Amino acid sequence: MEESTVHEDEEAKMEKFFALVKSTREVREQLAGTSEKKERATTADKPQSTPWNPTFVLEDFVEAPAPVVEKEGTSKEGEK
Repeated sequence: MEESTVHEDEEAKMEKFFALVKSTREVREQLAGTSEKKERATTADKPQSTPWNPTFVLEDFVEAPAPVVEKEGTSKEGEK
């Protein structure tokens, strides 16, 4: 009788294991389905944005004049 009890115990464990595998698959499939639905919903809900079209004015291309820097001690008065 002990052998049949061990065998029944192992079968019960196997049944629990396969039930767990099955429920894990179902949960994974449900999550995969909901994430696909969320992706579709978020892309459908977003308003289509217009592409960026930069505008330029003439001042964007005109270079500023270089600042005039006078050096100290180079005056012509000192040469005389």
